[in-house]
Amino acid sequence: MQLLAILEDIQSLVENKLNIRLEAGDFVDGWEEVVQVFLQEACHAAVAHCVPWVLDLEEAEHIALDALMARFLEMEIGEAAGQHVHSAAAFVEALAQVPVDISMDDFNHLEAMWMSYFWPKRDLPGMAMYGLTYLRYGQVVYHILPGDDWNAALHAGSYMPESLREEGFIHCSGVDQVLRTANAFFHDQLDLLLLTIAVSKVGSDIRWEDTSQAGENFPHIYGSLNLDAVISVDPMNSDSDGKFLLPESKPVLVVNNQNESQAR
Repeated sequence: MQLLAILEDIQSLVENKLNIRLEAGDFVDGWEEVVQVFLQEACHAAVAHCVPWVLDLEEAEHIALDALMARFLEMEIGEAAGQHVHSAAAFVEALAQVPVDISMDDFNHLEAMWMSYFWPKRDLPGMAMYGLTYLRYGQVVYHILPGDDWNAALHAGSYMPESLREEGFIHCSGVDQVLRTANAFFHDQLDLLLLTIAVSKVGSDIRWEDTSQAGENFPHIYGSLNLDAVISVDPMNSDSDGKFLLPESKPVLVVNNQNESQAR
């Protein structure tokens, strides 16, 4: 491996120029420090390779998202390589020095989404998009609807689907529930859109509950949806087998009543 050869050349030059012999104990924390630095740099390089748009973010967001994504990778790769990885609490504390303002609860939520949903699919762009959205807006939920219904909502100034009148709430999903919802209830439907909704901006009450007794809680909005809570609108596309796909990952654009062209 070229890297190992370079490291050996550097050590040999130091030893030959000074006529000494370096051992692992001569390095601060031994060779582990060198390995740890390389592990971290390799993970940062992987983020830049797999999610190149991270580099185009403004500085604060770039630093925060790159650090989070590299940390999640470091946990997976470091464990597989038998390397020590600092605790989550130590990582969050270090982020605060950058400064990146993220609570332990927020980190735990993002880590849980990474481990349970994005990493099993090796979906780094999806995790980066979800992480960026979370850093900007906090918790988000998703809602699938026909394009005509969204256009009607833009005209009316708020969104009130039939389910609100019939059941008393608007059905939504978490990021790990969207595709299952789409494929179960919207199969073969065309011109569908996916709303990304900032929970903190929703004027109505939101409850996570299992109304269908299926053993899983889903988010429900008990009231009309104010449009300024919708932070992005994306088309729901499908693959060659008719299975829905999440929208292609890209930095979130804020959507408002003047951005009607994005919904079409």
